[in-house]
Amino acid sequence: MGEAVDFLGRLLIAAPFLFSAAQKTLRPGAALSEVRALAAGLGWAPPGLVLAVVIVAQALGGLALLYPPTAAAGALALLVFLLPVTLIVHRFWRAPLERRQAVRDHFLSNMAIAGGLLIVFGGGFK
Repeated sequence: MGEAVDFLGRLLIAAPFLFSAAQKTLRPGAALSEVRALAAGLGWAPPGLVLAVVIVAQALGGLALLYPPTAAAGALALLVFLLPVTLIVHRFWRAPLERRQAVRDHFLSNMAIAGGLLIVFGGGFK
C-alpha cells in the first residue's frame, strides 16, 4: 500500500504542472499573451522562447515525478522552476489591495507544492 500512496502523492503534485503544460500546448495563443504581459515589464527573453521553456519544464518535470527512479530529479527541476516563478509572478506584497488575497493564496499554494516537491526530492517521509 505504501507504494500506491507514494505514487498517488506524486501524481497529485505533478497534476498541476502536467495540466498547465497541456493547456499551454493546446492554447498557445492565450499562453503567449500571458507570457508577453509578464515579460514586458521584466526584460525577459522573447515570449515564445519563455513559453517553450515553461512548457518543457512543466511537462518533463511532471512526468519525471511519476517514475520513481526519476522522481527526485523531476522534483528538483520543478523546484528550480516553481520558486522563482512564484516570487516573480505572485508578489502579493506588491499587489493592489483588492487583489492581494487572491495573489497571496496562489503564492501560498505554490509554497505548499514546493513543500511536497522537497519531500519527494528528499526521498519521502522516513
